[in-house]
Amino acid sequence: MKEKYFTNKQIISMAIMAAAMLLVSCITVPVVLGVAFPGIRCLSCGLFFGLIIALAYAKVPKFGVGTIVTLVCSLPMFFFSWVIPCFTVAAGLCTDIYFLLTGKKLTTVTTTGLGVVLMASMMVIAESLGIWFIDNNAWTSFAQYMSEGWRVAVGFFGSGILGGIGSFLATRIFKEFKSLRNHG
Repeated sequence: MKEKYFTNKQIISMAIMAAAMLLVSCITVPVVLGVAFPGIRCLSCGLFFGLIIALAYAKVPKFGVGTIVTLVCSLPMFFFSWVIPCFTVAAGLCTDIYFLLTGKKLTTVTTTGLGVVLMASMMVIAESLGIWFIDNNAWTSFAQYMSEGWRVAVGFFGSGILGGIGSFLATRIFKEFKSLRNHG
């Protein structure tokens, strides 16, 4: 009999992490939806998404976790717009590629990088898809978008930094739980 790549327990863990990401989106995004700032969705979710994705990789340290968690998280959003699952899953795939490039080692630095990669790539991909597929005139929108470089930079770096802080906090939380388990 062939061994599964993900066990049932790991699939359930990923589903719980995806549900947590969806819950965070449902709480934070409606609050900032009317704010016209590049990457505001990623800024509002960055800290929590970084924390959750790092916990997901800590629980299931395998290639594909980022893609699966973001896919399951974004499927209900497909009813609002097809763009949301596209940029969310693309960011999850970028996170998986980063995980593969780090040699699948989860040190504090590489785990912090998971949140940075997830949120920074999500911001860039989301804004790019928004310009090209949602706005009517993509070239004018792109020119307007790039003319406000400082706002784009704040959205990009802010999202990445918040994602990194969330992932860093996840390493501390996970280590604390491990030490509690070892002492208890």
